[in-house]
Amino acid sequence: MRIAAKILAWNAWAPGCRTQQEWTSLAAKETPLDTLLSFPEEKAPADAVAPMLRRRLTPLGRAVAQTAFSIPGAMNESATALVFASRWGDVHSSLTQMKALVSGQSVSPGVFATSVHNGIAATLTIAAQHTGAVSAVAGGPFSFEGGFIEAAALLSQSDQVLLSVYEGKTPDDFEAQTLRAPDHSLSMLLVSPEDSRDLPLLTLETLANDPAPTHRSRALYETLTLTHDLDVLFFLLAPAGKTNVFEAQDRATRWRWERSHPLAQEGSHAS
Repeated sequence: MRIAAKILAWNAWAPGCRTQQEWTSLAAKETPLDTLLSFPEEKAPADAVAPMLRRRLTPLGRAVAQTAFSIPGAMNESATALVFASRWGDVHSSLTQMKALVSGQSVSPGVFATSVHNGIAATLTIAAQHTGAVSAVAGGPFSFEGGFIEAAALLSQSDQVLLSVYEGKTPDDFEAQTLRAPDHSLSMLLVSPEDSRDLPLLTLETLANDPAPTHRSRALYETLTLTHDLDVLFFLLAPAGKTNVFEAQDRATRWRWERSHPLAQEGSHAS
């Protein structure tokens, strides 16, 4: 399978990286993730969301709001399809709810509403009064790919699709699968690959791989893909002259990304 879309606009947010220029500078470093981890924790302002709804958002939800609402003509335009993609979503809230049930405590309906996987999507579409198509996708470590596939499919019936990919640090309860990354979000406004404008073209291809990996390879696969969404983002932002191809291996699939030119090139800006 080979699918493609052009990137009309984008924005990303994480503590210490709030602008396109800061993300571009970060991606040019030898160890961008280590630099990202060195920034102090902070919450995204999410000013586009009314205070009453903003109070219901976790720090991860605020990060998604910050990127999604920063792209004009996206969240507030119901003709634009929305895709929210995350491996874990607000898993901290879900885990807190489950622990409360186990200990015999009551569960808050308000907290439960935002702890489910589509909770962020629901809250932000209410805030934007968006009445169009909305999808919430989870595809394990390769949720970025799952979201892009969903977005590309929706482009067959929508002129543009807003794809928001986001993750946060997983709870310590996950032990070996704890994610070393702060809350972060990337939103991209996608249009058809046939669009005549000179925009970054992003292509995703799936290639057959070993269908029966060993237990050891499965464990290695899980460990190496904990920050996969950031790996894809750093690939998209890498300076011109570096490789325009990025591959990652699933249990039975090899994912192959190709870009026409860096995401930060003029013409792909949200403003």
